[in-house]
Amino acid sequence: MKEKHFFAGANTGYGFDMRFDEINTNQGLTYILKGGSGNGKSTLMKTVGKHFLKKGFDVEFVHCSTDPKSLDGIKITQKNILILDGTNPHVVEAKAVAVTDKILNIGAFVKDDILKEKEKIIKILDEKSQKFKVFYQILQSTLGLLKVQELMQKNEKQDCETISHQIFNELNLPKIERDAKNRNLFLSAIGGDGTINLLAENNFKTTKVVKTNLFQFSNVVSILKEKVLQSGFDCICFLNPLNPSFCDAFCVPAISFCLVLEEEQSQNAQVLFCQNQIKKMLCFASKVLLEARSLHQKLEEIYITHTNFKEIDKFTKKLVTEIEQRIKPKE
Repeated sequence: MKEKHFFAGANTGYGFDMRFDEINTNQGLTYILKGGSGNGKSTLMKTVGKHFLKKGFDVEFVHCSTDPKSLDGIKITQKNILILDGTNPHVVEAKAVAVTDKILNIGAFVKDDILKEKEKIIKILDEKSQKFKVFYQILQSTLGLLKVQELMQKNEKQDCETISHQIFNELNLPKIERDAKNRNLFLSAIGGDGTINLLAENNFKTTKVVKTNLFQFSNVVSILKEKVLQSGFDCICFLNPLNPSFCDAFCVPAISFCLVLEEEQSQNAQVLFCQNQIKKMLCFASKVLLEARSLHQKLEEIYITHTNFKEIDKFTKKLVTEIEQRIKPKE
């Protein structure tokens, strides 16, 4: 019984980066949740995930990058069954309804009397949208600083090939003849409480730290990834939430191994200036995001008072039963 935690979407310097396709790599069945704020989508997924975790299945919990206490999805790993929040900003549409995907509309449990809250809801949505515009503009500016840092650190040479080879030898992976796959996800995210990292939640058996800069670390991961895949083992490249062109962690799930970056403080005064400014800008961005999250919570409070949760509880139990029937071994 294993549970894993990560983000499949992140607020980046390029806007919202969605990697939901990387959760489902074997074309299993996907339940797509539709509904508004506060309708209980995250609670439903937590309930289903914990149920199958207790049943002895491996479950991946996909957290919301804006509010990590909420979920964007779950995956029952062995059976490749997913439940995803298919609403904005990570809109998911069915590819083949009732074949590969099933749409679950829990928005149907919102009572009609919510119409009296229309003006209040629209006002909150407008204010929230404005906060996110400011938030993404700050991240875009911060990304510019990271690009300046990259240019200044290009001449800092490190033997990435040797480092990768040493780490790969330490892994001592046997050669397996299989078509291995890599997934690109996020282990960290820029949230309202600062930069959040889910490393501790995953309880990896082995964690190795590499002290370098983001750019050299990404080169190490790129080389190591190919070696691991050639050995027949699946892996996960965890992308940097500010610039997903780079990686800040790497995982080999089969052996519960994770390689993580510890960024060194530069001795170069100009690079150090960039590093410090990036930290300040990210702190600024988090404060703005926290304001947007506060508005979102007000929206949720409105929907909560107008949602029939007794019916959603019945719906959740029915869904659990349906999934159990799908994963039940054929006699």
